[in-house]
Amino acid sequence: MEIHVRLAKPSDKQPVLDFTRNTWENGDYIHLVWDIWLNDKRGALYVADLNGVPVGILRARYLPDNSVWLEGLRVKILGKKGIISSQFIKMKTLSNEQKKGFAKELNEYKESFINAINSKRKALEAILSDRILKADKIDVSLFNPKGNRGALHPVMDTMDRIIDYFVGMNFAIKTGPIIEDDFHNFEALNLPKHHPARDM
Repeated sequence: MEIHVRLAKPSDKQPVLDFTRNTWENGDYIHLVWDIWLNDKRGALYVADLNGVPVGILRARYLPDNSVWLEGLRVKILGKKGIISSQFIKMKTLSNEQKKGFAKELNEYKESFINAINSKRKALEAILSDRILKADKIDVSLFNPKGNRGALHPVMDTMDRIIDYFVGMNFAIKTGPIIEDDFHNFEALNLPKHHPARDM
């Protein structure tokens, strides 16, 4: 038995939900985000496949420049073992009066840091979004030699049908001069010299 990692398909949803249902005590969140993750153009959703059955799931997301560093900074400051958490632990040693001021100040620092991180993240995501749009854009001014041409004019289309009809009856297409000479217009047709048609 060998496990293969491949891109997730819509048909993988139910098997994935089946094996993730009891991951956490209060149920799992995969059923809420599956469709979002599957259609996310900024990342990819993978499943670990064992004999055609999904047994694992992995979400990969394309990150803009410096966002990995930004996430590391966020964890360093706000994580369970981060700087702010360690400061909250120090509150145990303070008196009740000191706790209020210290907690208020700490929460203000925490809030300003979260706002700064979110602001920077939005800026980086805007840069990534701009890059994705530039990479996906189509230059409509480019010439396409294989482009579809328009339809024939109705008169030309009718003329082509008439020609096809007569060619099918063994007629041939002949072309001549735009202006005929005197012989072909009159003499060959036995029109006398003083015929009124020659006045033209």
